[in-house]
Order: sequence, then structure tokens, then C-alpha cells
Amino acid sequence: MNGAALTLAAVLLAAAPRAEPPNWYTHVWGTFGFHSGFLIGGDYTVKITEYFQILPTGPSFWGLERHEELLRPGSRRTYTRTTWVDGRRCPALAARFKKISSISGPQPQSPGERPILPLATDSGLYSIDVPAGYGEGAPAHLVVANEYQGPVVDWVKDTLKAVEGCWRETPPVQAKKGD
Repeated sequence: MNGAALTLAAVLLAAAPRAEPPNWYTHVWGTFGFHSGFLIGGDYTVKITEYFQILPTGPSFWGLERHEELLRPGSRRTYTRTTWVDGRRCPALAARFKKISSISGPQPQSPGERPILPLATDSGLYSIDVPAGYGEGAPAHLVVANEYQGPVVDWVKDTLKAVEGCWRETPPVQAKKGD
């Protein structure tokens, strides 16, 4: 190649459009987690997150983002570790999401109907905070917490077990917060 051809090739490469990484955004749809009560460390919150693109319009996908409070070895101090599940690489996540609608909610009770003890626990509290509804056209929001047993405890434990091998130290994509 002569000098003119090399110069032309360099100019064309410099002028060629560069492939920009997609503009990914996130939307936190809901959360679930565990609060360890009086113990130090062991708490976690998991965000159920949708990853999507605005421009260019592209496919969206779901993932999990876990913030875990861990006890430093030999100390009473804690630190937070963040890990992620990429729903595109973890088929178990979609299967668990299909089961979220099977969580039955508690029934409200009238005052004086029977004694209800407040949730005051040293054993830990499992919770879920997600959109819900009353059939067609009646949106609601569901926030439920259970101690030792119950549908929330079962769903949280089963979900974490199902995606156990899918957690990674890096996020699925570099995203901007959408909300």
C-alpha cells in the first residue's frame, strides 16, 4: 500500500460511525428480603429490576440486584456486598417470577375479632414489596412480611435457592437509573 492509500484508510476509519454501547436504564419493579432481627449482619434486600433501552429501542430483560449486609470477620462491623443475577443467563429466574402471583396475602381482621400479636422477632423477618391488584383494573401494592413460615418465606427461600448459581459480582449491563 502506498502512502496515499494508507492516509485514505486512516481518514475513513476515523470518520466511520463508532458502535456506541446501548443506553441501558433500570426500573426497580419490587423488592424482597430478609431482616435478621437483633443479630448483626445477615440482612439483605433484593431488587427485582427491569433493564431496558430507550434509544435505540431494544429488548428488555429482568434481573436481581442483592445488597447483603455481612459481618466483617473478627469484628462487630458490617459491610455491604452487592451481587447481580442476569435473567438472560439464568432461566430459573423467569420460572420463579411466574410463581410470585401464587403468594397469598394475609386477610385483614376486624378489631376485637381475635388477638393479633405484633411482629416482634429475634428470628428474622422475610418480606416482599411488589405491585399487586384486585383483578381487572384495580391496582394495589402488596407489602407482606412473615417470620418463620408462610407464603412469603417460602417464595423468598425457594427463589434464592433456584438462582443460587447465577449470582455475579458485576452488573449485567452498565445502566443509568430510570427511577
